[in-house]
Amino acid sequence: MIHILKDTEVLFKAYLVSLRRHGKFIVKPECEELDGKHFLFREGWIMDEVDTDIYIGEMAMIPDFEQDGWSAEKYPTWIASGDLLELIEE
Repeated sequence: MIHILKDTEVLFKAYLVSLRRHGKFIVKPECEELDGKHFLFREGWIMDEVDTDIYIGEMAMIPDFEQDGWSAEKYPTWIASGDLLELIEE
């Protein structure tokens, strides 16, 4: 399935990567070093059985590929919303 994202104003929010390590969740090596770090993400699409058999119903979160510390060649193109904790500014 191809997901087309509209070219509208993109709102990135800060999230803490907090990878799930229990049950059916498998941490890929390329994600391991992201755990516990803050990055900017935006909403992508709600995943279905065509995308994944693990994250059905979760939002695919797209990183800001140009942010400091993010390696587009090394890190994934999306992370499941359940592996992110939104950071609230006070």
